Amino acid sequence: MEVSTCQEGDSSLNHIAYTDGACSASIGGWAYTLNDERSSGWLVGATNNQMELYAIYMVIEAADCDSTIDLHTDSKLAIGWLVHDWARSNPVIDQLVWAIWLASDVKQVRVRYHKVKGHSDSEGNILVDYLAQVASRNGFYRCQELLK
Repeated sequence: MEVSTCQEGDSSLNHIAYTDGACSASIGGWAYTLNDERSSGWLVGATNNQMELYAIYMVIEAADCDSTIDLHTDSKLAIGWLVHDWARSNPVIDQLVWAIWLASDVKQVRVRYHKVKGHSDSEGNILVDYLAQVASRNGFYRCQELLK
């Protein structure tokens, strides 16, 4: 993962973001909203927790330098790993956590994490959950086409 860097003159902004990850048959989907922007994608051989973290990484990469993100996620584990430095035994999870910390530092992005209840009345969480699931399914169908 390559971290984008800040340019002189970047200004301080505040963002509101929602992130989520999904996984089906080892095809992971991730999604985020950043203010009015939306993005999603999929990766092969991923887990749900990896996609939760990857979505957070991607939203930090999309954010302006020297900004603050109020990031809403339904992943208690992601918040635990990133905020409380919970133990991580999976090397891929560890790599993603460090990539998020590095991207935040290099881009001078401050992230305030907010835990939201998954599949509840949070419109932002419902949207990214849907986008991550669609991305995971699209990845699955695309892989099936390639294997024919």
